[in-house]
Amino acid sequence: MNILILGCGAIGSRIAIELQGHDLILVDNDRVEAHNIPTSAYSSYHIGQTKVMALSEMCHFRGIQTRVFHRTFDMTFPNVDVNLVIDCFDNTAARQDTSRVYRDHTLYHVGVSEDRVGCVGLDGYYPMPVSRDDTINPICTHLMGQPILSMTALVAVEFIRNPGTIVFVDNMGAVRSKR
Repeated sequence: MNILILGCGAIGSRIAIELQGHDLILVDNDRVEAHNIPTSAYSSYHIGQTKVMALSEMCHFRGIQTRVFHRTFDMTFPNVDVNLVIDCFDNTAARQDTSRVYRDHTLYHVGVSEDRVGCVGLDGYYPMPVSRDDTINPICTHLMGQPILSMTALVAVEFIRNPGTIVFVDNMGAVRSKR
């Protein structure tokens, strides 16, 4: 299955390294910075690299095939067959663009609100509150966001691996699914 991951930060990087057995198309226009390290899959070794190249390298070491696109606004990719789109952007404008461009695809919106509530929404449904000033969500780079960001990414991976499941997360952070 070809999976398009839009946004390779705190959530997108964690989802990508868990999706063995799939071909990933990684899209982000940002570089890894020091403030990304506590909440993402990146290490200090990756600082200064583009997120897509650093993540592609990590996926390669895990045996995951990737294709890399370093794009900002143009989210359409000619000659790329996509089975699933995962929106991991951290701002409302990008999420709205994703919903518009990929409305005819299976689309997961995966994110965490500023008050640390995680959500995986399907096909344009994303009930999370928007950022107060529509800037980048600060929880994505704050150490306090690490637990909910990791858990939300793992829940999304479970939905992708087992469509139609109900995912349970207990108070200790264990993720399990049931059909």
